Amino acid sequence: EERGAEVASRFIYLEQMLYRILICVLALLPFVACSDGESSNPSGSDGAYDDTPMPYYVHVSFEYNIVPEVVNVTFLDSSFQGIKTVPAKPMGEGYLVDLFVTDPVAVHAAYLRIYMATSNKEMEFSGYAKVDDYSPRLNIYTAAVVGTIEKLMDELSMSYDSAWAEAYARLDDFFGIDNYDYRNRGYNNTGYEFLPYIYCRYFVSDSVFYSDFREMRKAIEAGEWGD
Repeated sequence: EERGAEVASRFIYLEQMLYRILICVLALLPFVACSDGESSNPSGSDGAYDDTPMPYYVHVSFEYNIVPEVVNVTFLDSSFQGIKTVPAKPMGEGYLVDLFVTDPVAVHAAYLRIYMATSNKEMEFSGYAKVDDYSPRLNIYTAAVVGTIEKLMDELSMSYDSAWAEAYARLDDFFGIDNYDYRNRGYNNTGYEFLPYIYCRYFVSDSVFYSDFREMRKAIEAGEWGD
């Protein structure tokens, strides 16, 4: 009887151990699946991803006489390295159209860069956004802080979110504006939104305006106040 009890006890112990091992294996399966998915990531980035190709929508909103001739979207990895650049086409016709869309694309990315150029590249503007932002907007304000964001991330090793917050705080200080949402979908180049055009002497000529814009961008980068 003692022998039988000992055998039964060992059997129960082994059964419990096998059950625990099985539970551990099942618990690890999701992590193994995630690891496999990440190792198959062709770009090595850690941003948003969907295997299904999808179009990306971006707003390019400048004063209506600044007509976009080229609009591109460049996808960036978490280190801000370029992965893929695709063109974006206007959603409609006419000079007031500000919504552009890419062809469907599937790409691993964390951020994107919106680029716009006028005819013969007389003027070029760009801005950053997260890849999962809803219809990100490129306008004169978001273009004015590109250098600031890049400098803060590069020289001070700030995260994108921290660099973005600091860049727009400097933009607020430069124009004396308090916490305005420069990426607002209702942006229409009136009121506060027209201040940079006045500051950059848009009413004189395109060349004067663009030269002033580049100087303004450097001043914001340096943390200066607008006069």
